[in-house]
Amino acid sequence: SSYGPQVAQKTNAAMKFAPLILSLVSATTLAADTTSRRLESCLGEFSTQYQGDCNRESAQAAIQGLIDSGVGTNCLDAATELDILLGDLTIETVCATVYAEQAGNFTKFEDVSRLGDAHDREFFNGGTFWNEEIQVGTERNLAIDAFGVVLAYDSSYSTGISWPASPAISSVHECTAGAAMCCYVADRFKGTCGGGKCVFGEPEDNSDVCYVDMANAPYSARVASGIAVYDKVDSSEGSDSEGNVYCHGFAWDAADDTAASSRYKGNLLLKVGMKDHLYDKGYVQNVPGAPMCGCIEQVSSFSCLLLSCFLLFRARASLSISLSQCHACSNIHAPSFYLLQMPVVSKAACTDLVAEETWQIEKDANGVFLVSSVGVDIAYGDCTDLATKAKELNPDIAYENYLIGDGQCHSAVDSFLAEEGIVRSHLEIVLVEGHPTKEQITVTFNHEVEDGAVGAFTIEGLTINSAALHPDNKAVLILQTSLQTYGTEYTLVTKNAISKRSANMVVLPVGTTAPFYAIEYGLSNAKGAENYNLALELDIPTSPTWGNTGVPAYTYGTEPISYFSRVAYFLELESEQYGWQWVWVSMDAFTQNVMNLGFPTRGAGSVVYDQYVDNVNILSNQPQITPCDDSELSGQKARLEFWPYSYGTSNSESVPFASNSLYDWGDDMNTGTYGSMQIHVPSYGEVLFGVNRWARNDPKIDIGIGNQPTGHPDWTFAENSDIYTLKKLSVLVSKEDNIDPAVFAPNNEAVGTADTEGYKLVYDLPVATQAAYGTSLVPYHVDYHKSVGTFERIAYYIELDDNWLWVSMNAFTDDASKIGVPTFASGAIFQQAVEDVNVFSSLAGMEASGITGNIEFWPNDYSTQNIKGIPNASDTAYDFGDIMRTTGDHGSMQIHNTAKRMTIFAYNNWNSNRVGAIGIGPNVVGEPDWTFADNAGKYTTKRIQVFVK
Repeated sequence: SSYGPQVAQKTNAAMKFAPLILSLVSATTLAADTTSRRLESCLGEFSTQYQGDCNRESAQAAIQGLIDSGVGTNCLDAATELDILLGDLTIETVCATVYAEQAGNFTKFEDVSRLGDAHDREFFNGGTFWNEEIQVGTERNLAIDAFGVVLAYDSSYSTGISWPASPAISSVHECTAGAAMCCYVADRFKGTCGGGKCVFGEPEDNSDVCYVDMANAPYSARVASGIAVYDKVDSSEGSDSEGNVYCHGFAWDAADDTAASSRYKGNLLLKVGMKDHLYDKGYVQNVPGAPMCGCIEQVSSFSCLLLSCFLLFRARASLSISLSQCHACSNIHAPSFYLLQMPVVSKAACTDLVAEETWQIEKDANGVFLVSSVGVDIAYGDCTDLATKAKELNPDIAYENYLIGDGQCHSAVDSFLAEEGIVRSHLEIVLVEGHPTKEQITVTFNHEVEDGAVGAFTIEGLTINSAALHPDNKAVLILQTSLQTYGTEYTLVTKNAISKRSANMVVLPVGTTAPFYAIEYGLSNAKGAENYNLALELDIPTSPTWGNTGVPAYTYGTEPISYFSRVAYFLELESEQYGWQWVWVSMDAFTQNVMNLGFPTRGAGSVVYDQYVDNVNILSNQPQITPCDDSELSGQKARLEFWPYSYGTSNSESVPFASNSLYDWGDDMNTGTYGSMQIHVPSYGEVLFGVNRWARNDPKIDIGIGNQPTGHPDWTFAENSDIYTLKKLSVLVSKEDNIDPAVFAPNNEAVGTADTEGYKLVYDLPVATQAAYGTSLVPYHVDYHKSVGTFERIAYYIELDDNWLWVSMNAFTDDASKIGVPTFASGAIFQQAVEDVNVFSSLAGMEASGITGNIEFWPNDYSTQNIKGIPNASDTAYDFGDIMRTTGDHGSMQIHNTAKRMTIFAYNNWNSNRVGAIGIGPNVVGEPDWTFADNAGKYTTKRIQVFVK
């Protein structure tokens, strides 16, 4: 018996055939004789069809469908039954044969034009009458001249179109990168003829041509080598000098010849290269030096003899050709080399297809198992961007070398020319910078300049006292001048030509001007800083000792600060190594606690901000930092890494462009005592500034603006604080958002305006149900106690859901740090009378004016004994006359109306993560001053605000 494959031919009478086009849908079959095997399939004679791919998974599913429908008896599992049917074959072998036989029945691409290989080659290269004629009325009409395109395209929805097989059609022969593209520069439908000449129209402009390497396209370029560069910008029109060009392509799986995208790529060549753009749009002609349509990249095993003949033919046509283009091949038939590369362009549109194929599997009466291609339905689609689609299909191919993206032509051309040993040289002033001493100017050129540059400048309004090229960089000229006036714009003018040091024929001509402004140290350099109030400022020490303390040396702003919507940081550094540097970054506020905006030391509560912030505005005098729109709604995000702990390089949060091996903007906080205060823009891959290593009392800390040039980008381990003579950090908050404190009390319209007028907010605290202020700082949303100045009165505003209270009194202390929650850290202990107390509340019976009250503020436990002998206070109930113990941590923040013998407000039990007790007015169902009420959880809104005036 024969166990080998047998080929059986099968046709489908119901299949449609396009007229005039030989397009037999593949009836490919592969058979295996299993009649004499000991193990026979349970299915007997059968036939079934399925849609999908020719592979084991699909075939096995079809067999399972037969079994499930009752075909056959005593069947094994579908996988085993398929193996029995296949015999010694594999499904991969079967499908490969089926695909090959199917491809043999595709419409041949050569049958589309029916004009021969030479025509098709020249058409794809941009020639022939299809490309060279302008259609006027019925003359030179593609509907007649290219009728075969329409016939083939109509049939392409139900049959394959083969890829051009002839090596003579050179631009599409042996593609290697899984993509092809057409680029058109003319429109024959929009052309005009008159006066004995015709002028083509222009196609839609969807791409920029960068360059063409003609050595890779000798058939199209008609020369053996050469370079065409198209990236020059017409300064008079501000447009690309190459004019309109339209590029459109398609891609396929370059690694899998059996993939539908690969098997039906000929259909896409017909649609993109002939039907859509030639026949429908009239787009024609190639970018000079390149094919009109071709493989993005191609390797061809042309013999050296073939190339030599071509070169010789061109030489006889009086073209200058170098036979060295044969690449000095010693074997006349051996070399394989890059023959063609389409033009390098910014982008291309994209078309793809979906092929829904139907397959038939059967076993006939003779025991022969057959697999057949029954038909295909093809749908074309728009895949928008060729680079994206090609990369999706072939992720390992560097399409960015061919489709480089918008705005990248100039750099791509420079890189290509550099590979050829060509550099476009020019000399220019790239930067003129004043110095904050107002007696120095730094001029930076794009190349090193000759020594004559030291006497080449004048500045109207200033005297140049001396000039010198930088000893280590002859592209930098330093001018010492008479005293400049801050804010004045000056103009540097060349009185002599300046020559490039390495090529003195490249010059900066006489009369070249470059403006600059006189500058000074500080915030005046940051546009928009005038809209902010200073909150904190610090001359950063070389060796901080902040390991377990707060920062002791802040200077605080003098302007009272209320709620703010934005926060800004300004870091200014100066060193011999980096010069004078500054960076400004403002952002939407990420906290309302001013003290938390500074260094996040352990003594300041170990605040951690490992997060993004929004609407970032960035300014700097450092060219490596990308400025951001100076509008405060830029939409740009920055990332904060503020913590007092150590950290590692693991990018656990998958921050874009962050490294897992370098310290940058995607670090992972852990335990330890290193300390980080860093702001980054991950989308730019930029560090704005980093100040690190300040939490461990080391001799030197890490500090820098921008990405560190070497080592870790965020300056970790730099230990360089000693190189700076200036290192000042300013923290600011927006002042345009400062509003009257009364706005913070939603219901206090009932409060007399005379009582609230002039008060400024000091603290704002959303009260937690369970608080632990004994072991941490109070998490005020607003904390302005450092900047309030002197005051004569203190007021408290309390809000508990729908009820509110305003109580004001003469100041009982001049220390604003002691008027909030009286924690151990604050040292606030007050048990005394308070005068001129005014009370307003949503609760009836609370109002009072000018009365004497008393307060009980302490962080300790307390008892009921009336230690102060307050009239009518109880020795057995917790009320307005208790005694503070020297131990414990229950905590009391109580204000009382002594005359009425009642509590005005109380907040207790806030030290040790227990449920707090809070109330307005007296408690009528328990201890009068709310001790042990443990009721904080019943309120959704719990708010305490403290004001002074």
